[in-house]
Amino acid sequence: FEKGLKAEGRTEEEYQGLRYDLAMAHEAAGDTDKALHLFTDLYGQNANFRDVAAKVRDLRAALR
Repeated sequence: FEKGLKAEGRTEEEYQGLRYDLAMAHEAAGDTDKALHLFTDLYGQNANFRDVAAKVRDLRAALR
């Protein structure tokens, strides 16, 4: 995912998708802080992207 983020010639939607997938991978690996950071950044760029708003809400609740 990180190589894809650095690649040239991708669309903004592809970039957001890669960031979302990377965040999902971090979440699955148990790295909740990193996942939340990525989801929060993505939310700031596009709050309506996939279920990013729910991901931010759920991860914040899990960290409390």
